[in-house]
Amino acid sequence: MSTTDMSMGKIIFYEDRNFQGRSYECMSDCSDMSSYLSRCHSCRVESGCFMVYDRTNFMGNQYFMRRGEYADYMNMMGWSGAIRSCRMIPMHRGQFRMRIYERENFSGQMNEMMDDCDSIQDRYRMSDCMSCNVMDGHWLMYEQPHYRGRMMYMRPGEYRNFREMGMSGTRFMSMRPTGPDNTLGRVLRDCADQLCKVLTDVFNSSFTLATWLKTATIIPVPKSSALTGLNDYQSVALAPIVAKCFDRLVMAHIKAIGIKKTKSLGSTTSPPPP
Repeated sequence: MSTTDMSMGKIIFYEDRNFQGRSYECMSDCSDMSSYLSRCHSCRVESGCFMVYDRTNFMGNQYFMRRGEYADYMNMMGWSGAIRSCRMIPMHRGQFRMRIYERENFSGQMNEMMDDCDSIQDRYRMSDCMSCNVMDGHWLMYEQPHYRGRMMYMRPGEYRNFREMGMSGTRFMSMRPTGPDNTLGRVLRDCADQLCKVLTDVFNSSFTLATWLKTATIIPVPKSSALTGLNDYQSVALAPIVAKCFDRLVMAHIKAIGIKKTKSLGSTTSPPPP
């Protein structure tokens, strides 16, 4: 079961940099900020998450903002224009599902996603994504692999093309939802230095304390369109993204030990006779 928490977030926009000048408080979607501010050069997210746009009616370049202060966001994001509209992102609890298509109008190669993908070229051999159907959850799509470049926020719904959203000519090569713990992998990457010691302590204690790190949501995914029994499904485990990081660390450690042991055995064991 999937649920969406519509708890109000709060973002404050300021006319000038460093939170100076007139301000406007917003706790929901705003399709045109010009009615409240003539310009906007800084903002502060006090709660929740928001998507901001450099054109009215949620069009144009987009940027994801979570709780924090953005004293000079135009320089940080590389924008030449100011924020013109914003949309609050509700917190989603449950599974995430999206179908991506290589061509517009849901044509060409299709793949169903339930987790983050840092490169559709590497995983699916898809050269482009030009339409999609978001069935569950909220997603961010990026124009470059590894979650870089321009981004676009996708709510549940059908998107036959991206031109109508002011993103004409943009190719999307990576995409990800917020995980069950509502943490984006980009946050862990950008704050690695600050979080390294904290997460190490959590990981070392997780064998007895952190139950949430060992909990995953199992989702059945059809293997084909013709379903006759349970064998026609494959299971996909949705785990918190922090837990995925720990899994990779443990796997890298196990592989390193295995390679070392293999080399040790190879140097002491005589080859079998021909």
